[in-house]
Amino acid sequence: MLPSLLLLLAASGADSDVDVTVTGFLSERAQLTVPSLSSPLSTRDLPQLQSLTEASALLKMRLLEDRLTVVVDGSAFVTVQGLYADAVDGEHFEVVADHDVPADPRVVFAEAYLRLQPFEHLDVTVGKRRVVWGTGMAFNPTDLLNPPRDPTDQALQRTGVPMVLVEAPFEGFALSTFFAPAVLEEKAGIPAALLVWPDVPPRESVQDEATFPDPRDDRAHWAGAVRASALVLDTDINLWALVVNEYGVDTRENDPRLALSLSRLFFDIHEAHLELLVQRGSDRLRVDGDCVDDDIVDEGPIPTPRLMGCVIAGEKPISRDRLDDDVLYPRLLVGTRSMFGDGTTVTLEYLYQADGFTQAEWDHMATLQTRIGGLTRDGLIDPTALLSTGTDAAGQPARLAVAPQRQHHLVVGYSRPQIFDDFTVNATGIIALEDLSGILTGSVQWQATDWLQLSLWGFVPTPSLPRALHALDVEGAADVLWPAVVDGVPLGEYDAVPFAGRGMLEVRAWF
Repeated sequence: MLPSLLLLLAASGADSDVDVTVTGFLSERAQLTVPSLSSPLSTRDLPQLQSLTEASALLKMRLLEDRLTVVVDGSAFVTVQGLYADAVDGEHFEVVADHDVPADPRVVFAEAYLRLQPFEHLDVTVGKRRVVWGTGMAFNPTDLLNPPRDPTDQALQRTGVPMVLVEAPFEGFALSTFFAPAVLEEKAGIPAALLVWPDVPPRESVQDEATFPDPRDDRAHWAGAVRASALVLDTDINLWALVVNEYGVDTRENDPRLALSLSRLFFDIHEAHLELLVQRGSDRLRVDGDCVDDDIVDEGPIPTPRLMGCVIAGEKPISRDRLDDDVLYPRLLVGTRSMFGDGTTVTLEYLYQADGFTQAEWDHMATLQTRIGGLTRDGLIDPTALLSTGTDAAGQPARLAVAPQRQHHLVVGYSRPQIFDDFTVNATGIIALEDLSGILTGSVQWQATDWLQLSLWGFVPTPSLPRALHALDVEGAADVLWPAVVDGVPLGEYDAVPFAGRGMLEVRAWF
């Protein structure tokens, strides 16, 4: 990519039609996090104070009479964080000494691609690009390739994946296809191994193979899709077939998926959309119930609970046990968005995941979270070694990372721009419908000048209804709705959020 870019820049000196633009921004985000006393998770690795400085630049170059476009979107990050504390007996916090906690990658290339339009109805893109075919705003159940978006700010996530994308647009319909080699290894956000593993093992495996087993194999890891799009009766219809061949973490070989998205505008201001994915098996992590009961498997000098027995025996208490199932697990999102005359936007989306946790599976997960939290606070285990399942893809740091675990979720959004001309107010609620736990977010953005924006963000988890009733000593609180019950305490999905509140002040200057 870089040699091609340099050659194009050198050749552009002889082309008077080259159009080059460079834009970007500098931002500073100051974050304060209040750890949760009631969360089952340990907060020893959760910094209460964090400063994130980002310098971002976007290069766009058009040449060959606009038939060739070059885009490079990169950011450099500097993160400073500290002040750690953990709950003791759920009653007070104990300061934890500063220690090494991995921070965000120093450099991220969100996108870097070449787009060529050799003919009127043909576009070819090669490089790293974010392409989202679904219609969802908070979540995209059909998007299996890109890092998940921040549901509170859909424009924040820009990071894409390497691919070759071919599009054939026509009036009223279009055909698209892509091939995406999997990123098997990254160094500071830059792919170090694509499609197949190199002949030499990763440095971490050479240094400590017990902690970082050699992940290499002799197979190709990729994903590909073919999509047809059409506008029928004022309805935007997209249908595509996706084949995933061990793309990402522990996906099966040559695994076909079918996806559909619909979008239609009603009465000029109301939009309805649908997004559906049908797949065999599930790559969701589930807990082995036999590893999280309270039995003591060793009555020696130090009693060993069954969870520790599983770890000592080399068994993972968490795994993708339905990966090879032939059962169909659909994921469905339906929603509406209304935009009124004053610019106010109201959104409502419902997400259903057939492979989400059932009541028993959520009991097991909540119990595991509680046990790991207790063992971590006691210094008996390192949770990263226990739960490690692979390397996460590097991307833009999200303000809020949410991965819905249960089957039914609701997202409500509100946005009101141009208050006093230069203020914007946003609010988002994410609710797990089985227990009514949730996360509420809100922000106020002030566009001080054309090039300066100040934003204030707040994030607050709201307790599940059973948890709130339990705190009020209401008898039978655990029988209201469908929470997990661990040690007699109801636990909803978002009751496990490790912070009680989080605030951010962000200053962003464009150039």
